Amino acid sequence: MKSSGDPLNMTTVAGLFDPNVVDVSSKGNPPEPIFSDYLEMTSLVLMFIIGAPLNLAAYTQLAERPMTSRLDLLKRHLNYSDLLVIFIYVPSRACWLLTYDWRGGDLLCRVVKMMHTVAFQ
Repeated sequence: MKSSGDPLNMTTVAGLFDPNVVDVSSKGNPPEPIFSDYLEMTSLVLMFIIGAPLNLAAYTQLAERPMTSRLDLLKRHLNYSDLLVIFIYVPSRACWLLTYDWRGGDLLCRVVKMMHTVAFQ
């Protein structure tokens, strides 16, 4: 039964939030990657290849100098956050885009998600 003038089927929308509704269209297989997945994967790999050595070099330079101003403190904190994103978020997101499957168990999932929160706070 279709409603007149309503572009959304409300039973379908309500089914999106119902935990008892199971999508059987994929039959347990992970979804097929789309173009944006490949684009994001490429950008993540480039970010890791370029960003990791540069941020590690910046880290060593910042660690050798004494902290004399607030700007030095800001640079260190920015470098720490960049390193967290590059070494925690980028590999886990790239693995997710590659497989669409989590095999690390519940505890590791919670730890990784907590580290994502720490990296982006």
